[in-house]
Amino acid sequence: MTQAHKPKEFKRSLYKPWHALNSLLSPTRCPACTAKVPWDQDPLRRRVCAACLPKLLSQTGQRCSSCGLRLGPRPCAFGWTQCRHCRQQRRHWGRTVVCADYLPPFDQWLTQLKYGQQLAHAATLAAWLAHSVNAQAAKRPDVLVPVPCTAHKLRQRGYNQAALIADHLGRLWGLPVEHGCLRKIRDAAPQADLSREERQNNLNGVFVCTRPLRADLRIGLVDDVITTGATLEQCTRALRKAGARHIDWFAICRTPE
Repeated sequence: MTQAHKPKEFKRSLYKPWHALNSLLSPTRCPACTAKVPWDQDPLRRRVCAACLPKLLSQTGQRCSSCGLRLGPRPCAFGWTQCRHCRQQRRHWGRTVVCADYLPPFDQWLTQLKYGQQLAHAATLAAWLAHSVNAQAAKRPDVLVPVPCTAHKLRQRGYNQAALIADHLGRLWGLPVEHGCLRKIRDAAPQADLSREERQNNLNGVFVCTRPLRADLRIGLVDDVITTGATLEQCTRALRKAGARHIDWFAICRTPE
């Protein structure tokens, strides 16, 4: 070992004992039941208590590999890997990993993160997302790119929840997070009451990529919720226009059909 590596190795050797001590002095609280969670080497087990953990681990199920929509028993019986929408449209250029449907209590966790300043939830959700990627045997990307918000929205809220999740995920995997790669240049009209086609048209030209990208780079596009996939599709188009060819989607929740 060279002298240059010794400080890094020394810091790494102190990591686990330090966090174990910090867990005793300031214990992590489970987001589901607020119980104290003891230190554990597994990132998810040190964020969620043993009683609540099985509910998270049971959520993955079989999902559409393109949009993350949960597949029912009939598609599963036929061996489909895509929902009927994606089979018809042949959309998306990678794989989608989702932790759970956007239903209680998980929708509440995302709302608390997005609007309630519960920033600690970002670490829990990132650990859950990392676990889901491993459980689904999905490939890890080379770089993470969070779905951006406008500068106005960032000033208003003070943070971008997708970027917080991506930062924690990047630390867990030792991957770079490119915050400036994508930009949202304007706010679109509210999407809630729009159809799938109207959502796509509403987001046209909203996202731009700020630099050329290598075609061999595997990009992990990170968001908190997939509703119809319109936002991630527009981000993907911007990344592909810049040269990227393989973009995986990573999200905590998917709105059920």
